Amino acid sequence: MSESKKAQFDCMAKNIITSALNIDEFFRVSQCFSAKEMWDILEVTHEGTSDVKRARKYALIQEYELFRMQVGEIIVDVQKRFTHCESSHWAWKNL
Repeated sequence: MSESKKAQFDCMAKNIITSALNIDEFFRVSQCFSAKEMWDILEVTHEGTSDVKRARKYALIQEYELFRMQVGEIIVDVQKRFTHCESSHWAWKNL
């Protein structure tokens, strides 16, 4: 693939990425030279580095293992907390 085609595709990708961003995210990546650089910054911003992912994973595991009904808590609130814990766990498991 020629350099001009690569530059054209990169420009298209940058336009697609920036069109999907809110103003704060746009300013975070507006100085990037390539779509790949933009993507990498957004990925770290929203998902974290591998160390952050690992720490979140272990925190969720600990939260799940220590899950108990609290004194005075009604079953509906327990179910809400458990559903939140479970959905967070599955979201991170799929990353």
